Amino acid sequence: MKILLIQVFLGRHEPPIYPIGLAKLASCLKKNGYEVYGLDMNISHNPIQDLENTIKKTEPEIIGFSLRNIDTTQYRDPFLYWKMLRECVEKTRNLLPGVKIIAGGSGFSLFAQELMERICGIDYGFFLEAETGFAQFLNNLSSPEMVSGLFYRKNGRITFTGNPEIKGFENHEPDMTLFPLEPYLKFPASIGIESKRGCEKSCVYCTYPSLSGFRLRLRKPSEVVAEMQKMHQQFHVNTFHFVDTLFNNPVDHAKEICNEILKQNLNVKWIAWYNERLLDQELVSLALKSGCIEFAFSPDGITHKSLAALGKDLKPSDIEKTYKWAIQYPDMNVSFNFFISPPGDTFKGVINLFFFAAKVKLRLGHRGRIFLGNIRIEPDTPILAKAARKGMLDNLTNLLPETSEELKKMFYIEPRTFYAHAIFNFIFKLKSILKKEQYQG
Repeated sequence: MKILLIQVFLGRHEPPIYPIGLAKLASCLKKNGYEVYGLDMNISHNPIQDLENTIKKTEPEIIGFSLRNIDTTQYRDPFLYWKMLRECVEKTRNLLPGVKIIAGGSGFSLFAQELMERICGIDYGFFLEAETGFAQFLNNLSSPEMVSGLFYRKNGRITFTGNPEIKGFENHEPDMTLFPLEPYLKFPASIGIESKRGCEKSCVYCTYPSLSGFRLRLRKPSEVVAEMQKMHQQFHVNTFHFVDTLFNNPVDHAKEICNEILKQNLNVKWIAWYNERLLDQELVSLALKSGCIEFAFSPDGITHKSLAALGKDLKPSDIEKTYKWAIQYPDMNVSFNFFISPPGDTFKGVINLFFFAAKVKLRLGHRGRIFLGNIRIEPDTPILAKAARKGMLDNLTNLLPETSEELKKMFYIEPRTFYAHAIFNFIFKLKSILKKEQYQG
């Protein structure tokens, strides 16, 4: 049986991210004897034409579309990604009326029921992880009810077989031949590596726990580094991005990975997300020695009140600690992500954020970056109920927007500091206009 796995085009060209999830799925399917092909539409100059050409060339019996993100989650850039899934499915259905079309991916899982309803050409939808379930599904095409975590159509209605059991993290090595690597290697954060799945934190806006489980599932550090070594030696991958929710949770696991990289004399660079409270100087030193070129942090709030309202297990002193270590270690590059007008925000919070951002740029220069955004309200998150209580949403609000204007209504903005949201976005807009004029000039 021939299977074509496709990473859906975002709808515009952005720095590509290697579809590591599809590569792992392909590896599992090939082990089960299936003939698997891949297409990432995001590295194509003409995505829709390449979709058509690939379908005609491979003549698959099964086509799987992966949707990574629904939209940008950016108030300043309200662009919808999910609508390309609809266009791709319609194009595919016209080309191969009888082909079985399956959808999946993290973006799809967030709105699986809604997307099945809006895109009638999707035959089946995988909810959450599919490495094991996909092969099981292929063995039960006539009995989809036997496969957990599956949406399918029966008698004109959409049926769901129930949540899949989230098992341990099996060591599925990705098939790095599924997509040509060269287009990704130009971008330092495009090749992902997993050392764990799951998140036990309770951030009020985050979908990671519902998508990957509330329990941490760890890979053996030796297996993680062996995968990095193979990708480095066989495919010339020199820079990796740990796609874990938090690389240093648990901290001993992170240290073991760093020590294993050093033990194997693996000369690579890597980027990871860290929890400020769990970070210690031993890990900073080990990470730098083993190739970490960016310590990414997402405190999101900056005062005791906003951190507590966001469900963070942090104190302002934890954020300050990481900043001071960046001063102490001249090779330590850091980035801090904050929300504008988060829950619990006050005038003090606005002032503290301004001064923290200023001192990071003044003291660290290019080694310190600040990113500002707004909370995108998403399903199955505590912030959804909070936004409803404050009148930001009503019972008729559908969190899967059809237009950019609808998307802009789906952000949490703390009423007490709405002025900060307005001021920051005015500055960003002015900066964008000046940059555009400078470019045209």
